[in-house]
Amino acid sequence: MKKIPTTVHAYIDYGSALIFLVSPWLFKFSDVPTAKWLSIFVGVMILVMSLLTRYEYGVVRLIPMRIHLMTDILLGLFLIISPWLLGFYGETFLFHIVMGFSALGAGMWTKGYVKKEALIVENS
Repeated sequence: MKKIPTTVHAYIDYGSALIFLVSPWLFKFSDVPTAKWLSIFVGVMILVMSLLTRYEYGVVRLIPMRIHLMTDILLGLFLIISPWLLGFYGETFLFHIVMGFSALGAGMWTKGYVKKEALIVENS
């Protein structure tokens, strides 16, 4: 059963985007170009996708929540195998694997719908 509400998922998205953007320096793999640029790219991708998702904290709201969640699942799977696929497993790998499982879990356990009243913007 899917337990994570979309509002919580939005916080996870924006938080993980920030973590990905600072992770090369925070976790000391900025000297591994492939791992560094993958993290920066993923951080930007998550941020843009979050801003464009049709959920409570989306700004433009173009991407349906189900598509967002499928993307999270695919991203998680990619991150889990990326150290071997992209060849940086000998230098760093744990961050990408942990974040991959986190994205996979968030994609699988978040409710795939948003309550309509949550998307209504009040005119003030």
